[in-house]
Amino acid sequence: MQDSSYPPFERLVSDAFVRFESNLRAALPNTAPQVLKLLHGDPPALHPEVALDSRSFPHYLLPYWLSPVRARAVDLEFQSDVLYSTANGSHSIRLCDNIADGDGPSTLRKVAPCAAYFSSEFSRPYMKYFPVHHDFWGFFDKFWAQQVESSSADALLRDVDDQAFLLLCSKKFTATKIPIVAVHLRYEELENSPEEWFKFVDMLGNFVQFNNDFFDWNHDSQYGIITYISSEARRRAPGESLARWFLKEGFDWGASSLRSRFDNVKKEAEFLGNRAVLDWVIARGYALDCDIDEARSDLELVKTFGRIISSAQC
Repeated sequence: MQDSSYPPFERLVSDAFVRFESNLRAALPNTAPQVLKLLHGDPPALHPEVALDSRSFPHYLLPYWLSPVRARAVDLEFQSDVLYSTANGSHSIRLCDNIADGDGPSTLRKVAPCAAYFSSEFSRPYMKYFPVHHDFWGFFDKFWAQQVESSSADALLRDVDDQAFLLLCSKKFTATKIPIVAVHLRYEELENSPEEWFKFVDMLGNFVQFNNDFFDWNHDSQYGIITYISSEARRRAPGESLARWFLKEGFDWGASSLRSRFDNVKKEAEFLGNRAVLDWVIARGYALDCDIDEARSDLELVKTFGRIISSAQC
């Protein structure tokens, strides 16, 4: 996924995470420990493996892969600042999303104001490189607003159909376009246009959001979170429980749709022609196959156990 002759991505992102935690604890000494614990566990786990995991959305990796290889060695301050910014942006989004979903501890709501700190630290690093009237800030405002809008509008939906999923739910990764714009404006010798990378982000976001809804269907149902999966269950099997529909036909329908969405992601990656992106997508495909096979095995066990119980009651 990277050229080993240049400073490894792991070191860059590790330094960014150390800087992120150090600045957070210095700025918010009374609340930082709680925020880190609530979002990462105790002790907090901010490791490069989080950014490299093929099951995670690659918002740290995409700007790095887009950057010219030489820049990864000679423009370390900019590369580090982009990663630090992304760490803060992702924490702002995660904190707000977890509160909106209502599936975290009740104390999470009490640290909601910390999202303002994360948002300011998300934008601050870019001020070193782009003056206030630079074109960058128009893109920043546009994509940050779209990110906020999609996240909040998604939480307000009481039913999710194809159009709502495409226009709102799957757009919750739009903020990733901000560091991509920054990289494009920083370097002049890039081959692909930013629009081509934006399209890849949208396609990947569509897949990742559907993947999350699909594999988290039981968790989301327990917390009353409305998703495309639960909405489709009501449309296809009115009056039937989500669990029953999922066991009967929902899994096969969802797995087929998930693979189709992933195929679209792979086509976009091939079109980009970025070797690191394509390698990541291939690895993500292997992980998807494993996840589907494991989930299918678990469902077969549930079905078998249900038949045994039914037979015993007869």
